[in-house]
Amino acid sequence: MKAHKVTTSTATSKASGVVPINAIVNAVTPDERQHMIAEAAYFHAEHRAFQGGSPEQDWLQSEVEIDNLLAS
Repeated sequence: MKAHKVTTSTATSKASGVVPINAIVNAVTPDERQHMIAEAAYFHAEHRAFQGGSPEQDWLQSEVEIDNLLAS
C-alpha cells in the first residue's frame, strides 16, 4: 500500500488567524485494494482451517473490513 504524506503547513483564516493543516492521504489503487481484500479473505478462510464458510462470504467480509480500514 502506498501512502503519500502531505507536508504540514498553515493556512490563514479571516475568522481566527492561522489554522494548522495536517493531513496524510492514503492513495490506494484499485489493484492494491483488491489485493488487500484477497489476502484478508484468505486469512479468514485459513483461520477456520478452510472448513465450512464460503469464499464469497470471506470476500464480502474482507471488503467491508478493508474499506473501513482505508476510510479511517
